[in-house]
Amino acid sequence: MWDAIAAGTGVRSRPASVPQPDAVLPQPRSGADEPAPVARTPAPTPPPPVTPPAAVPDLAAVRGRRRPRWATAVAVAASLLVGAGLGAVAVRQTEPAETVAAAADLEPLPGWSDTGAAVLLDRDGELELQVDLPTPPAGDGFYEVWLLGTDSGAVALGVLESGSGRFPVPAGVDLAAYGTVDVSREPLDGDPAHSTDSVARGALT
Repeated sequence: MWDAIAAGTGVRSRPASVPQPDAVLPQPRSGADEPAPVARTPAPTPPPPVTPPAAVPDLAAVRGRRRPRWATAVAVAASLLVGAGLGAVAVRQTEPAETVAAAADLEPLPGWSDTGAAVLLDRDGELELQVDLPTPPAGDGFYEVWLLGTDSGAVALGVLESGSGRFPVPAGVDLAAYGTVDVSREPLDGDPAHSTDSVARGALT
């Protein structure tokens, strides 16, 4: 047929052979000749859900709820005043009561001119003698307070400094027998006995 067509058309080349429709196609090779299976990539894991951040408190609102500094200062001052008041009440309640048990006018002795006073105070059974007597400078000596007895004895109470002082009365002293307050000028001779140089004297009544 092609020869007839070529004779009629003048075309001398022949077309390539075309396989018949029922031609057997080559089958894939088996065994070692088969291509390696392609590994499948696993599907990506979806990311975890995003948690919204916690709400940030409104700093302006927080500051607005704080107690003003002046309120804190007032509260502290009030507590201090209350504590001071309670402390003063406690001191007054624990301080022993003080009553006047006797008193004496101190009159100057010859050669002296200053007068003074002595008060015997009872503080819940403990006796103290308060002496006030203006005295000139003692020079090379000092002034001492005594309780003189009716038997010429004397009980030294202490040194009178700056014209005033408070002296505990020793327990066991009988004020009925030693009821005269005496202030003497004593030399610095180391002798604890009375110098007999009295400045002023008075009886407790």
